[in-house]
Formats: sequence, structure tokens, C-alpha cells
Amino acid sequence: MFSTKSMPQNGFGGLSVGVQAPPVISRDPLNLMSLNTGAISAITGLNARNVANAKIRLYAHQRSGRKMLNGLNIRQLSKQEQKGIARGSESADLVEIMEHPALELIARATRHLDENGMRQTIEQHLHVLGNAYVEIVIGKSGIPVALELLPAEYTTVLLDRDGFEVGYRVRTGGYSKDYPTENIIAFKGTCFGGFVRSGNLSPEVGIYGAGWVES
Repeated sequence: MFSTKSMPQNGFGGLSVGVQAPPVISRDPLNLMSLNTGAISAITGLNARNVANAKIRLYAHQRSGRKMLNGLNIRQLSKQEQKGIARGSESADLVEIMEHPALELIARATRHLDENGMRQTIEQHLHVLGNAYVEIVIGKSGIPVALELLPAEYTTVLLDRDGFEVGYRVRTGGYSKDYPTENIIAFKGTCFGGFVRSGNLSPEVGIYGAGWVES
């Protein structure tokens, strides 16, 4: 069961209520990786494949994004398609963008994985570790030219003195490299409550996500 407790709210003299996650199997990423076998591996692998097989589509509002859409290959959507996407929450004036640099970037994926393999690996990292990290490689012109998948089991979040995320660090053996936050897409598995991975000395919560195995 989940429980709550009152925690001092620094600087405001009040109290805030935090949700404590229940006990977990392990908070060690390498240990979690070793648990991804048998039935657990089959389940996480099946779900990862299903997610990776879903086509990524890019939509835009035709009226508000008219200037942005100039020169792009777009597809007009039927009223039924627009209603299904908008789900009645907004006016249906959506179009599908068929070709776009962002879609091309995802399709190129990484140096070692195609798009399907990259998306499967991201989903597996989320299921098992609760976190996945993708580096946006910036070219000389300042435009993203490639994506690189970081090893989530060796990646930690870097914080400033106020507890805000300022970067990410990959460290394994004698290798260590830091990445600024603006160059990383961080995927985080969600669960009730936040907790810190063992080995990270920060008292902050919610820095890391939780995977199926962990929660």
C-alpha cells in the first residue's frame, strides 16, 4: 500500500504531503537488468515490440500552423480521423505532416540500431529500469543530425545545489562523459511516489522513473 507523510517545505514555512512508494525489489540498475529473464523478459519484450511497431505520425493545426506548413507534404484528414485524434477536446482542423526533418531523424535512428531496434530498446529500458536516455547529436550548423541511445544502466542525473537537473553522466569502468540537459531526451517511467536510485547522493525524489520490475 502507498502511504503519505508530511515533509517540511523549505523556505515557505509550511508542510507538503509526499507520497512514499512501497518497497521495491531492487534499486540497483545492474541488478534490475539481471532480473529481466524468463517470463519477465518475454512480457517486456512483447510489449516493447508492439510499441515499436506503432507508426509515429506528426500532426499540426492547419489554421494556426499555416506558415509552418508552407512547402511541406501534408495529408488532409477526414472528419472521422480528426475527431479520433482530437477526441472532442478541440476544434478539428488537423492535418498529417508526411515528411519532416524530425521524422527523418527518427527514421535514421542510431549508428547501431534501426528505428525499430532503437524504439524497442527505449521501451525495454523503461520497462526494466524505468529510464531511457537518447542523445541528440548536433551538427556544425546547429541542426540535429543523429540520435544516440545512452546505456541507461550506467546513466545518472546531475543536479545543481538547488536540486535541479543540469545534465547527465554516463560512467562505467574508467569511462565517464557528461551531457547537457538540452542534448538529451530523457524518458521516465511513472509510478506513484518518487525515489532515488541507490548510489545517487541527492535527497531529491522524482529524479528517476520506475520500471515494471522495480515497482
